[in-house]
Amino acid sequence: MQKHLFFSFLFLIPSLFYSQEYFEKGQQCFDQYQLACAKINFQKYLEQKPNDLNALRYIGDIAVDEKDWEKAISCYKTILDADPNNGDYHFKYGGAIGLKALNIGKINAYFLIDDIRDSFLEAARLDPNHLEARWGLVEFYVHLPAIIGGGTKKALRYGQELYALSTVDGLMSQGYIALKDGDEQKAKKLYTQSIIEGLKLHEYTQDPLSGELRVIKSHYAYDRNQLHYQIGKATFQYKKSLEEGLAHLHYFVENYAVKDHITKDWGYYYMAKIYKVRGNTSKSKDAITKALALRPDFEEALAFKNEL
Repeated sequence: MQKHLFFSFLFLIPSLFYSQEYFEKGQQCFDQYQLACAKINFQKYLEQKPNDLNALRYIGDIAVDEKDWEKAISCYKTILDADPNNGDYHFKYGGAIGLKALNIGKINAYFLIDDIRDSFLEAARLDPNHLEARWGLVEFYVHLPAIIGGGTKKALRYGQELYALSTVDGLMSQGYIALKDGDEQKAKKLYTQSIIEGLKLHEYTQDPLSGELRVIKSHYAYDRNQLHYQIGKATFQYKKSLEEGLAHLHYFVENYAVKDHITKDWGYYYMAKIYKVRGNTSKSKDAITKALALRPDFEEALAFKNEL
């Protein structure tokens, strides 16, 4: 009997080895945004370990990028049920439902409102430092009419919580709320302040080949690449610090990951717009071509290309 168990264990060793190898290869591909490769390897890993929460989370993240909302919701629900005290799992689950709601029409989306709100609220409650959950609540309440429990007043509460965690995020969120509230002067003031605060958090150098600025160091306390996109976009919108804005957009696209929520094509889009404002038509065309290569039906990019 002992001999039988020993040989059974020996046969398991290669299986365990290759299983871990699949996971590590999946991580490597995911980090390099090679999602087809990542998906195959995580699926092979899950054949050996079907209840592994990390692998299921990765599959959920890939499903979000593929706009397979049902698959993403299913994966996030599984990991959330297994670890209900994980604030990030609540955020991912609520975010996936929110993305589904944006794509199924207003009537059907109405029935998902409670799930989205409750998931974001629970994520914020469980993790006092969860920036994304608070950003999610800002956007949720801004877009939800006051008559059914939304409105900018509720959104502002979470904008203030963001400010307590991060000055630049707080100013940007409050600028976003003011813009949605129709107060363009207040929005301009807040976004301009957010640009100043954002630039303070970073160090720059001049690229020897292009002569342009590049971000070389960040003192931002959070792992949130989306901030670079937000800074770049704001510099274009308010025509402030355009050279630094370009540096942040370059940083955003070069370090893009699935978790960034804003897709890479938008980074190239605002890069193209800044290049045009600065009179560099060639680089503007190059950037908008990259945006359309990622999303050929990108309406805003197509319209902008026709202007060049």
